[in-house]
Amino acid sequence: RFLSKWSPATLGTFRLPDIDNEPMKSYPPASEDRVKLQTALKELRNDAPVEIPVFVNGKEVYTGKIAEQRNPSDHISILAKYHEADPSVVKEAIEGALAIKPIWEAYPIADRSAIFLKAADLAAGKYRYKLLAATMLGQGKNAWQAEIDAAAETIDFWRFN
Repeated sequence: RFLSKWSPATLGTFRLPDIDNEPMKSYPPASEDRVKLQTALKELRNDAPVEIPVFVNGKEVYTGKIAEQRNPSDHISILAKYHEADPSVVKEAIEGALAIKPIWEAYPIADRSAIFLKAADLAAGKYRYKLLAATMLGQGKNAWQAEIDAAAETIDFWRFN
């Protein structure tokens, strides 16, 4: 009877994989990493400005109150037009987060960890250069600063925490 209250995952063991700090890339001239970063920068510039809705409870919300994200090193360049959340949208987001909280808390730690470890792997690989390019354009960082702030620290945070 006692065991009927517990899921099988609760009785198992979970061990995180060995985790190291994300290696820093330096983007030397003519390197493959630099070419990939330059390609990502070009793609983001060409796609600008993008329209960004507010995301609430898994759906896109277009509020109509639009603000602009400009490149801090090129004030003429508009990178994105984003919808601002009004108090009712914020309230809906808070209510949705509170409603899902018990479900998230009930997930086994292995499943919750897997989500963040997968996000870290995607940021370290498939989306690294796009993440760096967005940081360079949106916050005016150089490649090394973006590597530290957007890639390594974010990836390490997701893996270690």
